[in-house]
Amino acid sequence: MTPAAAFALALALLLWPPRTGHHRLSQLRPPPPRPRRTHPTRVLLLIPPIAAALLAGLGGLLAATALTWTLYRQRTRTNAIRRSRHADIARADALNLLVTQLRTGTHPALAAEAVAKEVDPAVAPTVTALATAIRLGSHADDTGNRLLRAWHTAHNHGIPLADLLDAERRDLAERTRFATQVEARLAGARATATILAALPVLPILLGEAMNAHPLHVLTTTTAGQFLLPLGALLICLGLEWSAHLTTNTTNPKAQARQQVSPPQPPPRTPPCPPRPQPPSS
Repeated sequence: MTPAAAFALALALLLWPPRTGHHRLSQLRPPPPRPRRTHPTRVLLLIPPIAAALLAGLGGLLAATALTWTLYRQRTRTNAIRRSRHADIARADALNLLVTQLRTGTHPALAAEAVAKEVDPAVAPTVTALATAIRLGSHADDTGNRLLRAWHTAHNHGIPLADLLDAERRDLAERTRFATQVEARLAGARATATILAALPVLPILLGEAMNAHPLHVLTTTTAGQFLLPLGALLICLGLEWSAHLTTNTTNPKAQARQQVSPPQPPPRTPPCPPRPQPPSS
């Protein structure tokens, strides 16, 4: 594959038209707004594969594509975890304000409207939906909005709304604390995985210093064109596997599913045989 063909293939994948008719029924209930993706980031992702194709041929193109995509996934996953952590903290703060307002005797609708003006903009639509539901008296079964479910439970069963929201706040605070502690404890393991992933670069540099020319072998020979993407693929698999393990560890729900087993019923003991009665005299 020539460099021009590789560049044309990468450009075609970048400009591939989206599916316009996908999920048309979702317009009846639009999803929450997503952050806009910047096209310059996608363009920058094409630079390492194109440069590797010009310098190392097809093997370099495949190796650079795998490494670039894996590193991009790692960065996307890290940003998603940070956004989720920030959203949990913002929800906990909003619940704290809402519970404080309710315990002072404020009407739930007025309390929700006041809190919606003070909390993070990412959490404000959820609190506004609660205020609207209380004003209109609607109790839609919205499984995605935990505040609406709390209001639905409080209205139907007579439970104080402040107690339900306070329990939700404590749950969020406990999950955030747990995830923060686990993230701190896994920092060393993640650093070790990164060092092990970058370790194959050291023998190549040592080989070049000893005039063994490993780069020449990897970029020009047939065996090198096969071994270069194979080594990159193994590095990517190691990074993905370590990320999978650490992601499952930092997820409290997954940790609970792995560690907590359903209670087993106690074994049934056979009934004791009746004792023989002594003969009556």
